[in-house]
Amino acid sequence: MTEKKDILIVEDERIVAEDIRMNLHSLGYNILGVVSSGEDAIEKVEKNNPDLVLMDINLKGIMDGIEAADQIRSRFDIPVVYLTAYADEKTIERAKITEPFGYIIKPFDDKGLHVNIEMAIYKHKMEKNLNESKKWFSTTLMSISDAVIATDKNGFVILMNPVAEELTGWTQEYAFGKPLKSIYNVSGNNLSKSIMDPASKAILGGPIFTRQNESILKSKDGRLTPVEESCSPIKDDKENVLGIVIVFRDMTERKQAEETLIRQAEELEKANIELKCAFNGLFKRLEQKYKSQSTQQGNIINDIRGGIFLYPIENEVQARNLFISMYDAGLPTLAVVRTPPHRFKKLLTKEVETIWLTMNRTSEGVCLNPSNITRLSMVLTEFFKRAPNGVVFFEGIEYLLSIVGFQDILGLIQILNDKIALTKGTIYIIIDMGVLDSKQIRFIKRECLSPMNKNEN
Repeated sequence: MTEKKDILIVEDERIVAEDIRMNLHSLGYNILGVVSSGEDAIEKVEKNNPDLVLMDINLKGIMDGIEAADQIRSRFDIPVVYLTAYADEKTIERAKITEPFGYIIKPFDDKGLHVNIEMAIYKHKMEKNLNESKKWFSTTLMSISDAVIATDKNGFVILMNPVAEELTGWTQEYAFGKPLKSIYNVSGNNLSKSIMDPASKAILGGPIFTRQNESILKSKDGRLTPVEESCSPIKDDKENVLGIVIVFRDMTERKQAEETLIRQAEELEKANIELKCAFNGLFKRLEQKYKSQSTQQGNIINDIRGGIFLYPIENEVQARNLFISMYDAGLPTLAVVRTPPHRFKKLLTKEVETIWLTMNRTSEGVCLNPSNITRLSMVLTEFFKRAPNGVVFFEGIEYLLSIVGFQDILGLIQILNDKIALTKGTIYIIIDMGVLDSKQIRFIKRECLSPMNKNEN
């Protein structure tokens, strides 16, 4: 059963008021009362909280219907539908300011009255739900720890939360309607590197993107802050771009922590340099001894097994010779190469199980793309399961780097390191150092390689 709606009638002509009351009663509404002045209407609304007020505009007394409706709307959030015999432009303009939910011209019929009342109540309900959603959204937005800026489709700021105000130095009041570039001033990590305006990128390209430790935000007062940021377009149901939203955070503390860890690692590496040199010298002596004394081959191989060894590309022959020696010693041997397998086997003059890294989807081997680094990891993991003392000759890691990136390569090396820790497998990696920056080289040497090999260049 539908709950009856409570209606308050404000009408100073008694005959008209009584007619309206009877009509509404026959339509199934509950009439809270009939009053003839704006002052009485406000008092009645405050005490009874009706679902809707039918308000005659031309009331006798100090306060007319428009003034009364304005107070009822602002103080109590009760929907008002105007009743009037006048539809002149001046009256309509005054009434519009109070945001009425309906405007009925006298005389009217029961059907028109019923439709206007139901539409007004429904519209008010939807507006109330929308306002509550906005309050939830606003409270959530203002409470999150990340900074948020939203723009319209032309890149003009329409919203900022307090964290964004703090980091940029601009208030939302000032930033509203300003170009994003003038408020969110970012540059590359070295301050001279140009990066694409996030608004232009999102509006033109559409996809979400994230930059980590790449952007430097310059605030209103010139303060520089490293930020991690993500940006995505706001689209309607027809995929039209309505604007963008940028979420960013201050990376100062994390960057300082990373720098501290790097500094501590460098200090530790410096403190142990003599020990590393001793290991390196031992490794080279073992190589020489291995080449000259084949009778002691098995012992030497055991000494240099169980780790990952990095060779610069100019020492490729040296690494290949060790790989062949491992094979000759009867160890399970697997080559992971960039060159076609038949050419590699011809180069070695040996039949070696080979995985070929290739971009050709129709060829045999592992076809590399950003998702297939996992497949390569699985293949190599399976090899170590079958041959726990196996040897892997890994050629062309820069080929992988150019396709899947440094982080995925580190992930692959870490998987292999974990397997090697449980076995006595060995991996020889040949790499063109020119494809890495100094930070990446230090990281690989510090975190991924066997101690006796970390000083290789």
